[in-house]
Amino acid sequence: MIRVTFVILLVVAAKLLLRLIRYELVLLIRSRFGDQRTATLADMLQSLVRYVVVFIVILSSLSIIGVPTAHLLAGLGIGGFALALGAQNLVRDMISGVSILMENIMAVGDYVIINSSAVRGVVIEMGARVVKLRGDEDELHQIAYSSIANVTNLSAKIPKAEK
Repeated sequence: MIRVTFVILLVVAAKLLLRLIRYELVLLIRSRFGDQRTATLADMLQSLVRYVVVFIVILSSLSIIGVPTAHLLAGLGIGGFALALGAQNLVRDMISGVSILMENIMAVGDYVIINSSAVRGVVIEMGARVVKLRGDEDELHQIAYSSIANVTNLSAKIPKAEK
């Protein structure tokens, strides 16, 4: 009974930690970037932090319950090669997403056309590995960053060259 209580407390603490991190990330990013990029960066970083916190909570919960996590981690180390091969697309998506974000190609609220009019809509969320668009007919598109070949940002304000 005490172990279950600890697991519940751990999950509640993790939820509070995620909320605190979200708040602190928004403050930190807002102080460095403009408001439009704030939501985009905060969503992406929160998604990344959520993966890490969930992994730690799962390992800690298993340890509290009595499962030998050292053996589990050793097994994960042995299976790490297979995991690395399977995670290639995940890593590729994350790296592509960070480069899209840092180069300010698109942000939350922009109206974009992805891959030469294959998909168009308003960017509603930029996560760790996918961008979500709300299409013209209210459909939801989820596109992995690694599958994005080109982006036409119709919301971007680009100054015209002076003659």
